[in-house]
Amino acid sequence: YRYMLDRARLDLNLKIVNMGLRNLPAEVGELMTLTELSLTGNQLRQLPDFINDFIDLLRFDVSYNQLTCLPGDLSGLRSLLTFTLDHNQLTQLPQAVSTLVTLENMTASHNHINLVAEGIGRMDNLTNLDLQYNYLLTLPDGMKFLYSLEVLRLNNNRLMELPGWMVENLTLIQVLRLNNNRLQYLPWELGNMVNLKELSYQANELDTPTPEILSVGAEDLMNYVKKVNKSIKTKELNLSKMRLSLYPAELQHITMITDLDLSDNRLLEIDPVISLMTGLTALKFQNNVLNSLPESIGACKKLTYMDLSNNRISHLPDTLKTMTSITILKIEHNRMKRMPTFLKSMLRLQQLSLQANEFVDVGADVKVSEGFHIDPTQEQYDEVVGNASKNVVELQAQILDAVSPSLTSLKLDDNRLIAWGRWFANATSLTTLSLDNNLISQIPSAATSLKNLRFLSSRNNRLRNMPLMMGLLSRLESLRLDKNELDYVSPSVRKLTNLTVLTFTFNNLKGIWDFFQISSLSLLVELRLTGNKLDAPPQGVARLPKLKYFDWRPVAKDDFLQYQ
Repeated sequence: YRYMLDRARLDLNLKIVNMGLRNLPAEVGELMTLTELSLTGNQLRQLPDFINDFIDLLRFDVSYNQLTCLPGDLSGLRSLLTFTLDHNQLTQLPQAVSTLVTLENMTASHNHINLVAEGIGRMDNLTNLDLQYNYLLTLPDGMKFLYSLEVLRLNNNRLMELPGWMVENLTLIQVLRLNNNRLQYLPWELGNMVNLKELSYQANELDTPTPEILSVGAEDLMNYVKKVNKSIKTKELNLSKMRLSLYPAELQHITMITDLDLSDNRLLEIDPVISLMTGLTALKFQNNVLNSLPESIGACKKLTYMDLSNNRISHLPDTLKTMTSITILKIEHNRMKRMPTFLKSMLRLQQLSLQANEFVDVGADVKVSEGFHIDPTQEQYDEVVGNASKNVVELQAQILDAVSPSLTSLKLDDNRLIAWGRWFANATSLTTLSLDNNLISQIPSAATSLKNLRFLSSRNNRLRNMPLMMGLLSRLESLRLDKNELDYVSPSVRKLTNLTVLTFTFNNLKGIWDFFQISSLSLLVELRLTGNKLDAPPQGVARLPKLKYFDWRPVAKDDFLQYQ
């Protein structure tokens, strides 16, 4: 013992470890220049007052003793960097601790601490705080000022709440342990901890975030929390590719969102509480497994963009008719068999994508059944479908007659349509129309009323003719009619002088190209005629100054894939 004291006078480091001391000898108080003092593994119940005289002390370890309290004055330890109090019987961290303003590391795990003094907030150099395995029910408000914290261990306590306002500015935290408490929610403000590398939250009573989110692991959980936290400021919430199968219930409390992206998940249904997001302007549900939408979604009246593509939707609620501000609607790659009745209410609709559904027809030029209500509800619609297939055709024609005049893009590829119907009479603003992979046999003459059309594609249908007055579509820039049964090209096509793309591959064009002088289409960049029975390329092709892609060889359809 004497040897240790003498040695400590030289190297300023005193270790009195595992010696069973109940009281610290007065001789230790004479070593006031000590920089390190370790008293671990003794039976000390209290610390003597002379401890406060060690003004040069940097590291003080009094772990594994029987301390029940700390001295009332610790202000003399003005150089202290590390204070180790683990495995004692302390019931509180008193106000005296708050005077240790130089302290960087304080560990007081495995005690009986149920109270931490408010003044802890003055310890703004603290980087490591370990209070695990104690009896804490709450945390002091002052913790919100521990801006330098990098490691915070609070696991195995009795905490019921971790307030968001307390942790929102603790952005430097790298390790946060909260497991084995009684927490009911994790605050979204955890998302501010951009340096967080380790998070433990198991064995609590958490209901927010939802159990599905909690089960994905700490990394994905923090990714989710960061996104939700960011959305509170930006009003844009992107939860795509989060592997969600359930709509997160906590979103009902985040009602200010204007842009919600839940695409590329595994969602089976959408919770009706989405109706609380009345400020939504953009909604993205593509690439899920949805069968429908809740009726309550009609409350989202400010929506201008909605993407429901690549789901399993066979029916949409009629309440969508309240979405009169919508301009872009995508429902492609679903299982829709009948046209939505709400389309007529979407007077601002500009882009409508319905490709790859199961539509049988968009309506032939037939009369509406006598006595049928001009504004059918979905229930009336279903009744008609059950009565006769003829009525289906008639009603679909009736609905698409009311397509918005503001519509600029309509895509109906990959269905089973047999005719255009009459809908386009009102589509005076249409610039893009795509009808690929259907069963359509003709382009009606009335289609030439689409004066603003720039892109028309009707590939892989059963077209046998085209309107004689095709040249009236004077703004057309791209015309694709590949893989049909055309044996004739309207001479009026020569008037489509804005064309840059013209393709008629795999039709029944034969002999000499004498429909018109191809050189009249001087802006052509792409001209494809492969798979017909032409004897020679059209005369004048060599005089097309911008042409980059041209082919005309009579390849058989069976060789088409190999040719591509």
